[in-house]
This record gives sequence, C-alpha cells and structure tokens, in this order.
Amino acid sequence: MILVCFTRKRRYYLLVFSFIGGWILCSGCAKTTIEEVFHFGDTPKVESAAVPLWTEDYAKALAEAEASGKLVVADFTGSDWCRWCVRLEKEVFETSEFREWTRQNAVLLKVDFPRKSGQAIRIKVQNKKLAKKYASSIKGYPTILILDAKGNVVARTGYVKGGPQAWLTELESQLKR
Repeated sequence: MILVCFTRKRRYYLLVFSFIGGWILCSGCAKTTIEEVFHFGDTPKVESAAVPLWTEDYAKALAEAEASGKLVVADFTGSDWCRWCVRLEKEVFETSEFREWTRQNAVLLKVDFPRKSGQAIRIKVQNKKLAKKYASSIKGYPTILILDAKGNVVARTGYVKGGPQAWLTELESQLKR
C-alpha cells in the first residue's frame, strides 16, 4: 500500500530500481553479474555487412552506385503509417536473402514520408523533390524504384506476397524487361 502515495511515474521507477536491486543481490548467488545480463563491456559486434545499410541521401546513393557498378533500390515508403510498407520491411528487407542479394547488386535508398516521426528538414525537402521527379512512376506506397547510377528508372515494383524469394523473383523479372 506504500505505492499508493507515489505518482505513476515514480511507481514505475521504484519498481524498476527494486527489480534491479533485487536482481543484483540474487546475482551473487547465481554467479552472474549485471554486466553479463545487460551486456555492458564486451558486447558482441554485429557484422556490418550482415545488415543492409539504407541511406537517405540521394546524391550519396547515386555516387556509391556509380563507384560500385550497382543499381539503386529506392524505397518510397510511409514507414510509420503504411501497413504494406511495414510488411515489406519485415517480410523482405529484414531477411538474409535480401541482405545477400543487396551485398552483390544494390545500394539502398530510403525515401520516407513519415506522418508521426520526425525527419531532418534537408531530407524532407529532398524527398519532396524526389516525389515530384519520379511522380509518373509512383502509384502508391510502397513503391520500389530501381535506378541506375544516373537516376534513371530501370524497374519498378512494390509489395509482393510470398516473402523475399517471391519479391526478388519479381524484381529480377522486372529487370529483364
């Protein structure tokens, strides 16, 4: 009943600190340290090549594509409001098959139009210009434009049901046209 006199926020902090304190006391019995549980110090490093790096900088993506001889995969998305965009992200872009294909074939560019989350003004202005530039190719969200190093549209796709293999198969068929 002591918790009744605290505000909601203070009750939360009290519970969190009580949990951590109790855990620290018990951790001596289990021969486990707080660093091991919360991964302080020797945190395992994630291999940077395993996670595709999306850039939001159009000029940087084109320059990287030209230097590497790869295509640009431009994801026109509404990351915080478009359910199909979120599904595409989870079902395809976060998979190992897509990461492997990306390493060999593409530079990733995210052209995001969020409604709730913040965005740098420079990126917001750039994305509006890109939406105008590619307006004839964008019919809805998500739209994935495959661009060459000069910014010309080579192929266009969107959400494809069936996971990464189905999406990559559709993309490859678009590239062959």
